Amino acid sequence: MPQTYAKRRNAEKETATNPDATQPEQPKDEQEVIVLRGGFTEFQSAFKDDPELVEKWRKEVWGSGYF
Repeated sequence: MPQTYAKRRNAEKETATNPDATQPEQPKDEQEVIVLRGGFTEFQSAFKDDPELVEKWRKEVWGSGYF
């Protein structure tokens, strides 16, 4: 089962702050680009109840599934 975004983000934070971590840190001058598979529609469908990622989600505005 794939990790949720929040779990992946927390794991990456732990790796970045833990000097004994096995993953190397990215150089400061590089950027990481993450593409949302399914776009915003799938993102909001999957993570609308995650208060760390989404605030003030309103069903009457976003709940139709057409966005």
